[in-house]
Amino acid sequence: MSNINIKITNLKNRIRQVCSEDTTHPSCKEEWSKANPMLGHCAVASAIFYNKFGGEIIRGIIAESGISHYWNRLDGVEYDLTKEQFTNHVTLVEAKVVSIDRIMGNGNTKERYDLLMQKLLELPEYAND
Repeated sequence: MSNINIKITNLKNRIRQVCSEDTTHPSCKEEWSKANPMLGHCAVASAIFYNKFGGEIIRGIIAESGISHYWNRLDGVEYDLTKEQFTNHVTLVEAKVVSIDRIMGNGNTKERYDLLMQKLLELPEYAND
């Protein structure tokens, strides 16, 4: 496994460790559980990935539900830190690159991002990665 893939896996594991009902998307609060910690965290996880590694943020639509989903692309490789939230196969359509400003322009997303970052920064190993 390459150094960047190790760092991305570490980031994913750390995000999973600190995800909570407080950091999930409001529409997912009732369904969120420790058994599925990444549920409702795609926008904030993608923003954290982007701010740590760069690349691009991609927004697609889940064909089965019409709900937005976000993931990242770095050096031509796509990384979806929250893909595990889907218990069934989903088809993503209308994928396009979006700006970090678009994501952070949503007040709720910005609040959840700040809270998740605060929790990440409290992990002693996060700062060393």
